[in-house]
Amino acid sequence: MAKRRGNARTEEAVAVEAQGDGPRFAIDFDAMEASGKETLFFVRSRMCADALKKADGAKQLKDYLKVISSECAGKPDFIGPSTPLSEAVFRLILAANNKPLSIRDIQDGLTEAWSSVIYMKDLSEELLTRLLDRPNSYFIKRAEPGRSGT
Repeated sequence: MAKRRGNARTEEAVAVEAQGDGPRFAIDFDAMEASGKETLFFVRSRMCADALKKADGAKQLKDYLKVISSECAGKPDFIGPSTPLSEAVFRLILAANNKPLSIRDIQDGLTEAWSSVIYMKDLSEELLTRLLDRPNSYFIKRAEPGRSGT
């Protein structure tokens, strides 16, 4: 069985990564809740103005993600050029309705979001993998094989 930084990984996970697409990353909302963070507040605080209006009365995470996906994704100020890299990846995954994204998906999404930037941030596979494989305050982790979102 393969190991990653002391955490056991299943043979199935290693096999999925070996198929060429590499690891996929998603937000672990269960771990976020378990840590004591208020998940709905954490997500709601990232919503664009249009999403906040539409989400009024929403009480479930899946409803928030759906509104972010339809209202905020693609808006220039949702993932602006000054957005820190970890925050930008978090917002990108939110906009994808927490569907697990590959490094390539993340690179493409951020390149599109920051297309008007003169000096592009480093979005290399090595940097993104290193950033996302470390424990982070956004609870972005490698997704289990077969996981399709929240």
